[in-house]
Amino acid sequence: MARLNTTALYRATALLIWALALWHCWLVRGLFVDGSAILVDMIKDGGYATFYAARRHVMALTQWPVVTALDLGVTDTQALARLFSAGLFFLPTAFYHACLFRTRRDPVLLAAVVCTIAIVFLPTSFFIAGEYNSVGAAVLFAVLVLATGARPTVGDGLLLVATAALLVRSYETMCGYGPLLAVLTLWRLSSASGWRSGASVLYGLAVLLFLASAAVAVQSLVGPHVEGHLSSAVADVVVFWRNLQFVLPLAALVVVAVAGLVAPDLLSSRRLYLWAGVLLVLAALSPLLWLSDGTVRPFAKSHYPSRMMAGLVTAGIVVAIWLHALRPSWMPAALAALAKPAAARCFLGFQMATLLAALPADIVLSELWRRSIVEFQATIAKRSGPIPVDETALSRDPFIYMIEDWTLSSQSLLLRHSHGDGIVVPPRGFSNWQPFDAKKELPRNAEKYLWGDQGRMP
Repeated sequence: MARLNTTALYRATALLIWALALWHCWLVRGLFVDGSAILVDMIKDGGYATFYAARRHVMALTQWPVVTALDLGVTDTQALARLFSAGLFFLPTAFYHACLFRTRRDPVLLAAVVCTIAIVFLPTSFFIAGEYNSVGAAVLFAVLVLATGARPTVGDGLLLVATAALLVRSYETMCGYGPLLAVLTLWRLSSASGWRSGASVLYGLAVLLFLASAAVAVQSLVGPHVEGHLSSAVADVVVFWRNLQFVLPLAALVVVAVAGLVAPDLLSSRRLYLWAGVLLVLAALSPLLWLSDGTVRPFAKSHYPSRMMAGLVTAGIVVAIWLHALRPSWMPAALAALAKPAAARCFLGFQMATLLAALPADIVLSELWRRSIVEFQATIAKRSGPIPVDETALSRDPFIYMIEDWTLSSQSLLLRHSHGDGIVVPPRGFSNWQPFDAKKELPRNAEKYLWGDQGRMP
């Protein structure tokens, strides 16, 4: 194992995810779909837009940079959009960095974190306004705090309590994650020093907070909600396959997992990873589909429907991490085989390859997003007043895949350089909800906000 420099791989991965986060912030990817509507609400009210009580903690933490800027009198929507993107991207990236740090000396656990970033985060985070991006990273961090500590400590207890407090009001998926984390925390206590130390009190508090997060999540599912929300979420479970960025690397992981369960010794064989690597090559080449006229391509909009299946994948990784760390006698032989140096080395190398395979699609979609922003600003600069979207290039390939009719007005408001710029409006007959009706007066406080020229995207 001496030849495997896990610390160098940890540093390289951390550098990569922070570089991606900074780039995505520069491209204001936080404005994608719901993001623009949320930022308009913040500008209109001059503060937080935490309109989902069950998600309030994550929303407040990610919106803090913008609220601070608004309090300081910033009116440049480009700066606000980048700060908003920073809040959305930096929170999960910070959690993933912390996960990488906790696992930097264990190749198998490090591979599990890299796997989560490559298969769950990158392929489902174009819709970064979704709180599930931060929740998955926080859940992974919590289980690693539990799994990597030799015994409960006050420091780890404080980390658990802080993470659990954030997750109390974060997202509906905590109805599953919450009880799982509570059980794992109790398991850690029962296998360590019991309840007689100061650390155990903190761990016990974390248990209560994890259970509280589940209660809040369940209440949000049975309480008042947007019509069609639950049925849409259930439907998303079976359409995850439309996200090529997600399904191809996931299929590669399944191939390795199934082979390992059937014949654990295969996990030390490079041949297994070469066969599974064919799927990674397809994932890396999938952006080339944008050169064709087909309907099978990596799409930014397919990220959101993949979130439910991605949550199940994260839960599976969490359980695997736990079993690997605690090594119960009944753990699958495949996980025991991964403890061997040769298998650990192959598995970590495969997950690093998975991460690299995820980059081309992210780069291409980010570039398409940048081009859509440039096209959007050119469109609203040409004429004033309402501009029907079907009279613009935004209604055609490839830009149509980067917009939603209901967010056209909010995006127009944030991207305009002058008060004379127009506002793109949905097609005739559109009757769904919008942040505001562009044919009527603008939201309050909107007149003083314009897109500045500092650091303008080309």
